[in-house]
This record gives sequence, structure tokens and C-alpha cells, in this order.
Amino acid sequence: MAAATAVGSAALGIASPASAHAAPGSSGPVVSITFDDSTADQLAAADVLERLGLRATFFVISGHIDEPGYFTRDDLDRVARQGHEIGGHTVLHPRLAEVSADEARREICLDRTNLTEWGHEPRVLAYPFSSTAPSVEDSARSCGYDAARLVGGLAARDSCVACDKTEAMPLQDPFSARSPGQFDPTWTLPEMQTLVLDAERTGGGWLPLVFHHICDACEDNAVGLTQFSAFADWLAARQAAGTLTVRTASEALGLAALPLRETPDVPFGAPPSSPVNPTLEDRGPDGRPVCWTFAPSGVNTATVAAAPGRGGGSGAERITVTEYRSGDAKLLPTMDLGDCAPAASEGHRYRLATGFQSDAPVQYALFVRDFHGSWSYWTSSPFFAASERWDEARWVTPETPPGTTALSFGLALTGVGSLTVDSTTMTPTVDPFPPLSGPRALAIAAISGAAALVLATIGLWVRRARRTAH
Repeated sequence: MAAATAVGSAALGIASPASAHAAPGSSGPVVSITFDDSTADQLAAADVLERLGLRATFFVISGHIDEPGYFTRDDLDRVARQGHEIGGHTVLHPRLAEVSADEARREICLDRTNLTEWGHEPRVLAYPFSSTAPSVEDSARSCGYDAARLVGGLAARDSCVACDKTEAMPLQDPFSARSPGQFDPTWTLPEMQTLVLDAERTGGGWLPLVFHHICDACEDNAVGLTQFSAFADWLAARQAAGTLTVRTASEALGLAALPLRETPDVPFGAPPSSPVNPTLEDRGPDGRPVCWTFAPSGVNTATVAAAPGRGGGSGAERITVTEYRSGDAKLLPTMDLGDCAPAASEGHRYRLATGFQSDAPVQYALFVRDFHGSWSYWTSSPFFAASERWDEARWVTPETPPGTTALSFGLALTGVGSLTVDSTTMTPTVDPFPPLSGPRALAIAAISGAAALVLATIGLWVRRARRTAH
């Protein structure tokens, strides 16, 4: 019955006109301060709001929790203890209208499951990149949400100036709730205030404000902490004067008193234990290999382009690094929740094989997905020597870590050079020792924390010497 109650309220537009208006003595709009992406710099904003007695809604990417630059679990709990609302923002932050309907549903449902298992009550979703479609809205509804917020659709400083200033209540479409867009470093404090004053002149409705990073010009969607603090002080003063009310998204929409709807059990997808599109020949509308992602990291200049494959075929990709300081450049099976990344199980070894040409040493970089849907770096293989002719890099992984549900891996360039890859396979194996790839394999020794290349012949000599010593 709880689900029926919530669905019925959503069908009526969620909130009654009274619940969407300000406190007694005010007929102004309800303003919701919302933050997307759960980045660590938002914690300072949460503290500012707590000092003022204002509460916000934080839309959380659950797959990024505990990653550098994002909330930790402790941060998430701290924000909730301050009285702020926790909303959903998917597991991995994809463009939901551009992935399959099944993948979109996994992103929304598994994210909500993570948040509820962590003790929170997510009632409102924010679409990553404001990317949605009718099937995505259906998934948001079926996953237990009562509303979902877009970025844009209401009048803003320099866009949609003829649009509505606020969302009329009750919402006509609870799963396409509009906002004025997002703030960025180009917004001045007076312009932010004007947005709210224009809403006050409408006499009511809902105005959700969208923030991302809170830092000084650190990102192209950031607002500085000093400016945010001044804006929050001003909002608190307007609320004290009775011209508006600041509420969380759920409070503004009349959801806080409703029973929390359950999230259906949606498992990870189950692609075969081998990469989808292993020959790279299946291409999307953008010309890129379906289910593969170019993934440079660190500080370097890297590009990728289609190239001839073995036997003259077209299914190959050439990675070129022209400037290098750190990191690597690689092509990986797309890290997702079930459409592309090959499934894997904890405690298993997998045999990897990739056809390649390169003019510099390369090595496998491996990533694992856990049972929350979060991806993280796992390990790297020994290096394989450069090869002007087509060769095959073969390696057997160590046992996968506890909680592993999928793998993503690819040969990586870790310096200036070029690498061409085509067919890739991954198969379970029971081999007790990860074999190197013939005479072209290189071993890596740790010397003062840096990777040193050692010729395979030297490695073989060392192993023979050890056998002799024992």
C-alpha cells in the first residue's frame, strides 16, 4: 500500500498548492538548494548551510563514494546528520538516454538500492547531464522514486528568458521537474539573486537551484565558496523576511511525509565472460567501437583513431601518445553495469589475449567492479616488448579480489609512442601461474618505487638460478 500511496500522490502532481508554498506569513516561492555529483568540495557548502539553519538536497553518485574527490561514506552520513536530503544521481553518472533501457534501469535502481542500504531515504532523482527519455522516466518511477529533476527548462540569466520563472505546483510531470540550469563561474552574486527575485515576483511555485563544484574557478561548473556563502546568507535573510522559503526537494514537493517506496531487486547484467565486440568491428554512430572506451589518464597528450587490423581488416584502433608526463592511454571495455563489461567472479583467474602492434613497451591495466557497481583500478601485468609486426599479448591474471562482479582491461601505453590493438579475448582459467608471452615478454621489478624493465632472457636466467639454489 505504501507504493500505491506514493504513486497516487505523484499522479496528482505530488504536492498540494499549500505544501508547495512558503511558511505562514509568506506567499513567495519555495527554493531548493540542490547539489549534483557528491563532490568533496560540497562539504564546505553543507557546513555553511548548517550554520544558517538551511537544508539542501545532495544528489549522490553512489559508485563514486569513497573515490578521491568525492564524498566518503562518513561524509555522506555527516551530511545526512546535518539534516540535508540525500537523493539519487545513478551509480556511474552516464547519459541515461544514450544507454540501453536495461542499463538505465540498472543505473537508477542499483543506485537507489545502495543509498537505502546505507541508511538514507532517496525520494528524488537528478538525471545526469539532464539526459532523459520516456523509458528513463518509467525506470525512475519503477525504481521507487517519486520525482526527478532536470537541469534547465526554467528562465535563467541568458537562456530561456521567456520561460516560466518557477515550476507551478502541483507539478504537471513529476519526472521532468525543471530548473533554471546550473550555476558556473560566470555567474555573479547579483545575477544569482536576480534569479530568485524574479521567482518571488511570480508569487509562488518551486525554484530548484543547481550547484555542482563549490570552489574558486576549479571547474567549469563551479561556484566559489565565498560567493556561495554570501548567496546563502542572502537567502536566509529573504526567508526571515517572509519573501520565500528554503526547503529540500522532498519537502518542497510534499514527499517527506509519504512512506518510502521500495526499490525492486535489479541485478547486474550478464554479458559473457569475454568483452562484447571483441574484434572492434561493430561501430556506433560516432564511428567508435561499440562497448569500448578510450581511457587516457594522468598528464599526457593522447589520441585514438580507427586503423587497419590484422589481415587487412578495419577492426583496429591506434592509440598515439605525443607528450607524456604521467599516467597512460588505453582502450577498455566500457565500465558499466551489464551491457558491455565482461562479467567476472571473485577468486577467479582469467586468461587475457590481445593482438597488438607498438613501437613502445605496453602492459595490461585492469579494473574491477564491486557489488555496489563501483569501478576501481586493480593491477597491471608485466610489460610486453614493442613489436613492429602483429603480435599477441597473453597473460593470466591473479585471483580477482573479494566482491568482484566484472573486469575491464586493455593494453596501455605508458610513454610517448603508438599502439594498435584489435581482437581481445578473456576466458576463465585454472592455470596456477600467470605465464608471460613468450620471448617478447618483459618483467617489471620494483626499484625505489619505480617500474624498471628487465629483458625476458634475464628473467629466465634469474628463475633458473633460483631453481639451482633450491
